[in-house]
Amino acid sequence: MYGSLPDLKFMSKYVKKRPALLSAGLFLPILLFLLVLYKSGYLSLPFYWDEAWSYATAIFDMHENGPVILQGNANTDLTRGHPLFFYFISSSWIRGFGTSPATVHLLPLLISCLLLIVLYYFCRDYFNPATAITALLFFTVQSVSLAQSTMLLPEVLLALLILSSIYGYFKNNWWLYILSGSLLVLTKETGIILIAAVLIDRLLIARTFPLKEKIPAKRFLREILIILIPAVIFAANLTYQKIRFGWWFYPEHMDLITVQGSQLLYKSRLFFSKLFLQNGRNIFLVVFAISLSGLLYNKALTDKEKHFLLFSILFVLLYGAFSVVNFFTARYILSALPLYMISGSVVISSFLDNWKTVRAIVAFGLAGLFAYYTWFGFRNESDVSLAYKDTVLMQKELVNDAEEMNWNDKLIYSAFLMQYYLSNPYLGYLNDKTAPFYEVSNLPDLPYDLYVFCSNENDPYYEKISGNDDYILVKRYERNKAWAEVYARIKAE
Repeated sequence: MYGSLPDLKFMSKYVKKRPALLSAGLFLPILLFLLVLYKSGYLSLPFYWDEAWSYATAIFDMHENGPVILQGNANTDLTRGHPLFFYFISSSWIRGFGTSPATVHLLPLLISCLLLIVLYYFCRDYFNPATAITALLFFTVQSVSLAQSTMLLPEVLLALLILSSIYGYFKNNWWLYILSGSLLVLTKETGIILIAAVLIDRLLIARTFPLKEKIPAKRFLREILIILIPAVIFAANLTYQKIRFGWWFYPEHMDLITVQGSQLLYKSRLFFSKLFLQNGRNIFLVVFAISLSGLLYNKALTDKEKHFLLFSILFVLLYGAFSVVNFFTARYILSALPLYMISGSVVISSFLDNWKTVRAIVAFGLAGLFAYYTWFGFRNESDVSLAYKDTVLMQKELVNDAEEMNWNDKLIYSAFLMQYYLSNPYLGYLNDKTAPFYEVSNLPDLPYDLYVFCSNENDPYYEKISGNDDYILVKRYERNKAWAEVYARIKAE
């Protein structure tokens, strides 16, 4: 009377599979939507720290003079001798969409979205959807990735190009590798580390794993030559710099190279701590190590997983060695962080593959731990913490008060960064871009009218001025942990 009943076996399979397909298919767009929604509150912030100096300063200079890709046509004192691809695309973006901080910060947010898309599809295509979701979740809620996602700095672009180069290499998509690798070495010098890692892997590591078919010598040689294409481009760019300016690398950067044993040891510990231990990543490392031990004990690690883990270790070691010898700051870990998160996700997902509920609990537990540190546990004024927003808003309030008080004709003392906030109309602090502050300096022994001190810049003059009866505190600014103080000289009667 009611017609034939449906095939219950078919329906049961459909019901079981459909939620997994939906979760895998919808997870990425939902996460991207939440990222854009949350970070939209950061888009209009003025430029801060290194994005103010030197990146935004150099990019706006290139915007005024025309986007260029060759070093000889840019102001090397502003670009610091770095390859110019990031400056080129940023200045081109500004020419097309305007100079307001909101429109400028939209570019790194779009690059961040591309990074998450590449991360997800690489993990899904090379491993499985469970690993893709886990790695994507772990990486997205990291403090450094969220903070950097709307800052005019090259680290997110570097991470994107590194990961897309790896995607091309491991999936034998050589056109993707050539494009990504070439743009990578034209973005920053550290890009050559990835090319070196790929070359070493192809010559040594990859050949230790059995292949379905033996690769002919001509094909192997062709692959080596393809791998070297970005290195040739990198060498050509350096040679052009040498011919044009007389130096291979920017001289001031060469002065920052570390060779003392004690400094190398200190920076090694710093790099290891920043990448592997901070903000809950120490717990992640423990779970990672336990899962890896279990897989090795049971001989359950596949050749694909072994290969990727060895490659990741190789890259992190090379990148760490480079970072230890050269100048290092916390945001630089963003280049290695995706591999750390992917490797851990691969191992944990594989180890707990037969315990789906436990795997979900562990994944969301670790993600919750990362999120706690990102939003509550790690709150400072650096450019790898979301709390930098407090400092930026407070300093903008200070600058706007200075405008209202007509301090343009005053001789003002301030630390390095505040000088740019007061004097550069492009950085977003000044309400009146036509009336910047020109009498701002930190040279000693000048008859300053005002002294400005901020908590994010240690200043040796602070104790001298704040404890001197010849100066009076005009105003103190506070926003959570961030503070600033303005002192005025008491005029002698």
